[in-house]
Amino acid sequence: MIRMDGEGRLVAYNAKESALSGLRKADVLGRNFFRTVAPCTCVEEFEGLVRKMMASERPLREEIQFVVKFKNNATMAQIAVTTNPWSGYATLLVHESDAKTQ
Repeated sequence: MIRMDGEGRLVAYNAKESALSGLRKADVLGRNFFRTVAPCTCVEEFEGLVRKMMASERPLREEIQFVVKFKNNATMAQIAVTTNPWSGYATLLVHESDAKTQ
């Protein structure tokens, strides 16, 4: 589980995500998810989707499959994105997918 504010700064990062990414929670909280923590997500299909959802005046939920690239590997992930305009946060629930990466 990852939670970010409207600027993309991480406000929550759980142990499962830390294990998947190899990044310590203390090293990523407060940093920009798209630019610093997971620059592979700085594309329209991911960051663009989250930003569009954050701009909505109603809560939204979308699911996407995305290849998350880490320093030593790439992982196909199923990602549920939820946004809530009243809280100002986006939450990402990340699950490793059974699909193979290319």
